[in-house]
Amino acid sequence: MIATGVVRYIDELGRIIIPREIRRVIGDHQSTDGMAVEIAMNQPFTITVKKHQKESNDAKIIRHIDDMGRIVIPKELRRNMNHGKDVYNKPMEFFLEDKTIVLKPYHGKPDVWEE
Repeated sequence: MIATGVVRYIDELGRIIIPREIRRVIGDHQSTDGMAVEIAMNQPFTITVKKHQKESNDAKIIRHIDDMGRIVIPKELRRNMNHGKDVYNKPMEFFLEDKTIVLKPYHGKPDVWEE
């Protein structure tokens, strides 16, 4: 798993913006606007996002990336990440694994400004 160093927040509507450079990884360097992606929680506190394969008949959560690079993380997954509470306004860190985006809660050190 490769750390990208990118941290974004989930907004009040459950959306998170995936930066263009990271979207290109799952879109094979093609436009990802409107692309269908599969969203899953494979491990505790970890959400995975990958390009939807139309050949697959498995029941999966499918969302579309909008023209601003946002996807909606389903409420059930957001609540599972935070012991039954929604996780909006929480920082999430982006990782890459093969052609999959992995989102994990960010637990980095806060910026400290000394004056």
